[in-house]
Amino acid sequence: SFYFPLVMAMLAWIVYIATTYWHVAFPSILIFVYIFYRLIPALSTIQGAYEQALIYIPALDSIEETKAKAQSEREQGGTLPFKGVKNSIAFQNVSLIYEGEKEVLKNITLEISPGECVAIVGVSGAGKTSLVDLLLGLFTPTSGKILVDNTPLHEYDTSSWRASIGYLAQDMFLFHDTIRANVLWLAPTATEEKIQEA
Repeated sequence: SFYFPLVMAMLAWIVYIATTYWHVAFPSILIFVYIFYRLIPALSTIQGAYEQALIYIPALDSIEETKAKAQSEREQGGTLPFKGVKNSIAFQNVSLIYEGEKEVLKNITLEISPGECVAIVGVSGAGKTSLVDLLLGLFTPTSGKILVDNTPLHEYDTSSWRASIGYLAQDMFLFHDTIRANVLWLAPTATEEKIQEA
């Protein structure tokens, strides 16, 4: 807000110095004022760009922080292809602490055999979803192990592991579009018959 008044004050000061102390001729002062007047748009552009940079710097910092956090939490999947459970899925003294603060699960030990139906029940906030998220490999246990056929879960290729799991969340997340578009988002090559079946 002080930019233009400061520019005018500076111009007036230069004209005063030029006429009073340097004894510059009036035509030369007019030429100087004209050149200065022609330069003001360029100076205004620079000033505007500087203001925009100041406005965007906090957003840029926020983006860089988010990128750094995403990189630090990048999934570290293994290379072993998953070909199905033969013996069991086992949780051995598994604990999970969110962001170093809230302990959600503590020393969970359970074993699930192929073909076995297991229900995980409990009050809201008991850690049911967190337990399933651990099984999906969305979280890494703070302590303990998750073994699939005596092989640590993190040694399996994440894509092949998750491709073998069907997960229906309690909260449905759909794009604000048709059901057909939502189905095609997941399976872009689906035929019309498959869409209707879904």
